[in-house]
Amino acid sequence: MAHWVLACKNCGKDFKHSDISDELFGQHLDVTGWIDKPAFPDGGERLMCPHCNESSLYQRYMLRFVGEPNR
Repeated sequence: MAHWVLACKNCGKDFKHSDISDELFGQHLDVTGWIDKPAFPDGGERLMCPHCNESSLYQRYMLRFVGEPNR
């Protein structure tokens, strides 16, 4: 399954932010053919890394796409 990941600011390891469901894959493409990233609150979103348990503030632009849909 495809999903969005963030790199921890403390340990550098990737962790999953959210899944991209196979049913929605291909239905939410922007004009460039890319899938829209999930919305973040103004000022960013504070998340905890599941690897090192460090809490950090992340911005939407930091999300990276990983994986492919199950087809």
